[in-house]
Amino acid sequence: MTGINDLPAAPSARRISARVSRAAAVAVAATFAMVGTSALTPVSAAAKPPPAKPKVASLTLSPSPVGHSGGTVHLHAVVKHAASCKVSISPHLAGLPKTHSCSSGHLSLSFHVGSSTAIRHFTLTLKASKGSHHASKSVHLTQNGVLPSASSFSASPASLPTAGGTTTLTASVSHGTTCTLSASPAVTGLPAAVACSGTSYSHQVTLPANTSATAAAAYIFTLQVIGAGGSTTVSTHPVVTVAAATVQPGGGGGTPPTSATPITATSASSAQLPSDANTGANDDTVLNSVSCPAADDCVAVGDYDATYNSTGDPYIGLIETYNGTTWTATKAPSPSNAYTTYPATLLNSVSCASATYCVAVGEFDAESGGSQLGYEPYIAVLSGGGWTVVNAATPTAPTYPGGDLKNVSCAGDGTCVAVGDFANAPSQQAALIEQNSGGSWSSIDPQLPNNADSSTDNNYLNAVSCTGANACTAVGGYVSGGDEAGLGEVLASNVWSPSQLAPTADLGDDAAVSCSGTSCAATGEFNTNHSFIQTVISGSWTDEIATPLPNVNTGSAELYAIDCANSSSCVGAGSYYTSGSVAQGLLDYGSGTAYTAQQAPLPASPAPSTGNPDGQLRIISCGTAGACVAAGSYDDTSGTGQPLLETESDPSGTPAWAAASPATPGGGTFLSLDGISCFGSWGCVAVGDYENSGSGVSGEVVLTPS
Repeated sequence: MTGINDLPAAPSARRISARVSRAAAVAVAATFAMVGTSALTPVSAAAKPPPAKPKVASLTLSPSPVGHSGGTVHLHAVVKHAASCKVSISPHLAGLPKTHSCSSGHLSLSFHVGSSTAIRHFTLTLKASKGSHHASKSVHLTQNGVLPSASSFSASPASLPTAGGTTTLTASVSHGTTCTLSASPAVTGLPAAVACSGTSYSHQVTLPANTSATAAAAYIFTLQVIGAGGSTTVSTHPVVTVAAATVQPGGGGGTPPTSATPITATSASSAQLPSDANTGANDDTVLNSVSCPAADDCVAVGDYDATYNSTGDPYIGLIETYNGTTWTATKAPSPSNAYTTYPATLLNSVSCASATYCVAVGEFDAESGGSQLGYEPYIAVLSGGGWTVVNAATPTAPTYPGGDLKNVSCAGDGTCVAVGDFANAPSQQAALIEQNSGGSWSSIDPQLPNNADSSTDNNYLNAVSCTGANACTAVGGYVSGGDEAGLGEVLASNVWSPSQLAPTADLGDDAAVSCSGTSCAATGEFNTNHSFIQTVISGSWTDEIATPLPNVNTGSAELYAIDCANSSSCVGAGSYYTSGSVAQGLLDYGSGTAYTAQQAPLPASPAPSTGNPDGQLRIISCGTAGACVAAGSYDDTSGTGQPLLETESDPSGTPAWAAASPATPGGGTFLSLDGISCFGSWGCVAVGDYENSGSGVSGEVVLTPS
């Protein structure tokens, strides 16, 4: 018997394959012999995939667009499965078309675009090929033409009599073909488009008679230059005024007014306080703002010291209402999330659109889960006969608690905007806008100019002025290059647009803004020996107006407040230094691009300090053009602070200012006047605080004609 280990070895795989191959060959040969070749279907190798077709994965041009002076354009493409690439362009440019190898998968080449005064549009096409297969991709290239421009845009004459007349608008123009002139308010015959292909533009406009007996009519002109290279709206906006039948101080000819006389007599009274207020030596009350839609209807806001419990005496929001004869105090309502252990509410500003609709803003101490969060923005609305708190949520609430509202402006009932700042990160603040439209409030963290520092977000808004539901301007400051810069925010078409406010070389920030019609004036504090006013015309900021100061000075000038009775009459108030540290009150009056600075006069009694009167004006209000009152303070010969009023009045046509020092209630010591509101000619209410019996007590100073 044969054992397993004795079995013959198994044939190798190679041998088996050889046997199979030989057997197959014999079988095939036999088949050929039997049936002939014509009946056979040959056995073929495995099918090959078709060759990959070319593809243009990407095609880019740089720079794009090209400037009007032309230059070199660089092309870069990524292609696949291509042997060659052909680049062509339409309209034709020298050096193209051009064919290059692109088998590496990349193609880079450059070509030149010549200069052009007109806008040009090119279509560049790359065709990638391999054998009989092709793929194409096209991109567009634009060459900007020379942008038209205009300078020295002005009107002559800039002032017309009551009957109206003709003024001529002129400008120096370059690269333009058509110039379009428009006016606000509307003027018959405008907008008007005329050819301006030369170097100058001129167009006559006839303005109608002014039917107002008290206010000058102001027309703001805008010029748009259109050329082959695009269009430009000229940043300068001339203002032409048509005098009123009865001219206010500062106007043109006509009959001098007899009712506009300086305020020399005032009445003063202490604020009424809610029943829970501390009285006597513990009083600590201040009024910060007042708004008077009519002579017998004013609302003032601030805060007072209230008796509470053993933890202390909190500050509570105070609302004072004036009916022409009597002040009535109201305790500001508290939000539902107010800190109950030690409540505090501070009101900074109020704006009344009518006798029945007002908005007051400020800050309050908030809590969450019984824990104190800190101050949050506060809004209260007077509507339907009572005050109601509304939610003033911040964009990041409650992630980073903190914030307040500094100023509010109402263009109509239910149409208001409040501004301030909020905490958008630990130890940082961001500008805050609270906007009321259609009865609901929304919070906005507005965009900043492109040169804002990215490493910090410390920016804020100090003031806002609105003339309509979609026409507001707000100002404040932000950080650029590690320094403060003026911040302007303009609301138009439901969008807030940011701008850095000039002067950019002398950094500072803006404190005040006032709008009338389609124009606004803003101002603030800058590191320079000029006073500066920026102007907004139809939503666009113009160059700053740098006004030389009245006397030689060694320090900076500051304008804290500004008010525009109309688009052709604005007055700013502040202070400047005449020498060393000697401070004097400052008044800037004018409009558009023309302002005059004047040192504020001081009263004869109490006599001002001869060394350093420390004069300054903090607030101003204009009832009508030429009828403005500014308020502030100065030091008398004993170094005691005295209230200061400056009244604008001069029937000769050149604004002049008369100074007075109103009394304080009960002979108390003056502290400050912080808010003022004037209505018509020579009716004003100013509010603030004074010291009586060793305590700070709010004072209301009602200003009346002499």
